[in-house]
Amino acid sequence: MKNFLLLISLCLCSVISQAKTYYVSTTGNDANPGTQASPYKTWDKLSSVMVAGDIAYIRGGIYYSTKGKSASAHVYWQNLNGTASNWITIQNYPGEQPIFDCSNIGVPTYANPFAVFVINCSYVKFKGLHVRNLQQIHDGDGISRGWDLWDSPNCTLENIEVDHIGGGAFHLTGSNNVTYLNCDAHHNDDRWSGGSAGAWGGADGFSCTGGDASTNTIYTGCRAWLNSDDGWDNFKTDGVRTWNSCWAFLNGYYQDAGMPVPLIAGDGNGFKLGPADPNVSSNDRTTTLRYLNNCLAFYNGLHGFDQNGEPTMKYQLYNCDAHKNQGNGFEFGYYTVAPGPTQTFKNNVSYANTGVALRYAGANTNNIKNTWNGGVTVTNSDFQSIDTTGVSGPRQADGSLPLLNYLKLVAASDLINSGINVGLPYNATAPDLGAFEFISAPVPVTLVDFTAAEKTGKTLLQWATVTEINSSHFEVERSIDSRNFENIGNVNANGNSNTHIAYVLTDNYPQLGVNYYRLKMVDKDGQFEYSKIVSVNFRNNTNTGSFEIKSAMLNNKTLQLNVSSSKQQTAILGLYDAAGRVMFAQNITLQKGVNNINKVVMPSSAVYYLKLKTTEETVTLPLFNEQ
Repeated sequence: MKNFLLLISLCLCSVISQAKTYYVSTTGNDANPGTQASPYKTWDKLSSVMVAGDIAYIRGGIYYSTKGKSASAHVYWQNLNGTASNWITIQNYPGEQPIFDCSNIGVPTYANPFAVFVINCSYVKFKGLHVRNLQQIHDGDGISRGWDLWDSPNCTLENIEVDHIGGGAFHLTGSNNVTYLNCDAHHNDDRWSGGSAGAWGGADGFSCTGGDASTNTIYTGCRAWLNSDDGWDNFKTDGVRTWNSCWAFLNGYYQDAGMPVPLIAGDGNGFKLGPADPNVSSNDRTTTLRYLNNCLAFYNGLHGFDQNGEPTMKYQLYNCDAHKNQGNGFEFGYYTVAPGPTQTFKNNVSYANTGVALRYAGANTNNIKNTWNGGVTVTNSDFQSIDTTGVSGPRQADGSLPLLNYLKLVAASDLINSGINVGLPYNATAPDLGAFEFISAPVPVTLVDFTAAEKTGKTLLQWATVTEINSSHFEVERSIDSRNFENIGNVNANGNSNTHIAYVLTDNYPQLGVNYYRLKMVDKDGQFEYSKIVSVNFRNNTNTGSFEIKSAMLNNKTLQLNVSSSKQQTAILGLYDAAGRVMFAQNITLQKGVNNINKVVMPSSAVYYLKLKTTEETVTLPLFNEQ
């Protein structure tokens, strides 16, 4: 079953009755109405039809560019504007992988083309899409980009992968309040660049540079590797940015197909965090602009975490690991006038880098409880593994980072309980040093799906588990800044498998806008671990929903469903396999109140999707067959 789950993730989608659902397929036609039976052909088409509240599913398969070598953008999404309460969603069809591939156009003749260009959009969520193979012009005058967001605030990119671009993967311009969740940027290089910078220096995994004013950018669970310049580049920008559990490795290198080992290329910083914008003289540099929590920088061609010059700004790094970088672990030594702004380094690990652990020239620093402060000794024996195998491998079923032993602590490590409380989750008596808290035994719960949605003026959290054996309860935690969480409720575990839990938060929260949620999963022995972070835009809505799925289980040949309905109504009940094939679909009548539905089906694999649809809303959720 677990092999199936590694390949499958599904986001709960609840749609208001006025919203429309569109489909795109490699076998479609843009003259079609965009229905599931008659889908569109191109990704571009969605710009001309979608409005607030709409959702588009892009079916699996490879979509090649239809624009030719001279195109400035091969997918052009513009003027897609949702609202804070009705986002536009463009995502992969559940269980399928759509890939936009530019290999068919060869070498472009346009100097600075984009594979995907998003401009003048807002409140749009992009999910589950893969973009690749846009080459770079060969005359040295330009670079290509994979996915650019221009003047498009309040957007989310989730599980987006960009690779093999002749330039940078993700770029941000003039766009506030953007979240990148579980995105990957890899194998991008600009070997044909000319000018004073020369080759290899213009291909970053994620970038926002050159005085751009974008702010409130959040990266969570993202990876950047084998980008010829830097993993992240924030050169001369002042926006507030936060990184949670992001990995940067093997940047500053390139590796072509068939090449046994990567070769050195550009700068090679894991996280290039600065410098500040020199043209903003009004900024007194007393406000923290960069927050990094539980991040890893390893095997990069230069520094792990890099300040990268003056003018300086304030940085805050908690529980980060720098390992085996060719430069310094933490490079923060640029000060013409000491002491510079106060920097904060706490609970960080710097180990086996070629240079020094921390290069820091400022006297005004909040620099405590790191491995370089003394009191602990770091060796290979502190870690379960220093083998990086799997760091670029498949993600988990919910899109989160792969579970590995790399840099996780052993029980005898003196890094355990050696930190200081900085507001991040920790076990036992004090935080550990580094990105991973030590857990003496795995928590016996396997969470495979966790989603958040706004429904009827409340927040609806739903999650699915494979097993809850020996689990005690789930603690629901909420944050308004993605960093500081508080407990807002507990849900008891029932000890069963194939559980689907729906939890409606009834409070009217004091702040509208983005709210972040996570689950603290606690077992009967008190051990716990945290889920990924999900978010929802809370709105003030007093309408009532028409139904709510209380529980759903697929037990061998029987579908068991418990639904609470606000009235008597007709619904369509469907079951689909992972490829989207219909196992059955039929009309049913929901009575007002509790409805217990049992249907005999003939499942043959591990993962299915249940869809329940009325005239007012549609809910889709994953089911895991217990055989």
